[in-house]
Amino acid sequence: MTIGRGGKSTPPPGFTLSRSLVGRVAFGVIAAMADLSAADAIKRAGVELGVEAAVPAEAIRTRRLDRIDGGYFLVVFNNSGGNAIAVATIEVESGAPGVTATLPGTAPFPPVSAQTALDLAAAGAGARAEAVWTPCRASMSPLYILWEITGDGRVVYVDQQSRVHDSLLTGGRGGGPGESPIVTE
Repeated sequence: MTIGRGGKSTPPPGFTLSRSLVGRVAFGVIAAMADLSAADAIKRAGVELGVEAAVPAEAIRTRRLDRIDGGYFLVVFNNSGGNAIAVATIEVESGAPGVTATLPGTAPFPPVSAQTALDLAAAGAGARAEAVWTPCRASMSPLYILWEITGDGRVVYVDQQSRVHDSLLTGGRGGGPGESPIVTE
């Protein structure tokens, strides 16, 4: 990587900077940062959303399928009834806030839990669900995580509309010409 005047960075030929790497380039030095904890992600999301520390929250670590770095926490703040009132994404590597939203507090979030995803995928004993995301036809927002279900020698994905996918199609908004499947192995 080349650092130019004013701290501007230029990647080597053939490389691009991810948003999280760009956020860590300061004064010509790439600062190393340990992965953020779930508790720290909740604190940062609370500050970003203006939510008090006493509000119950959970952080779902989500692996990005379209990047090799980090991923993010989907932080969900709930009211006393267990329904979501606010959500945010916080980058695992940099701690930077991403997408945020406030919700009416009338339903849990995400709508499809890991256990529900396992049930929908008819996964056998020993199958596991991991929160993942990539922009694709099944989800265009990092707030709407996908569940990657691994078991019985197969991998499927369950979206937040309770649909099961054998693969994830990338492409334009809603798919269309040029879509290509994401292959994960």
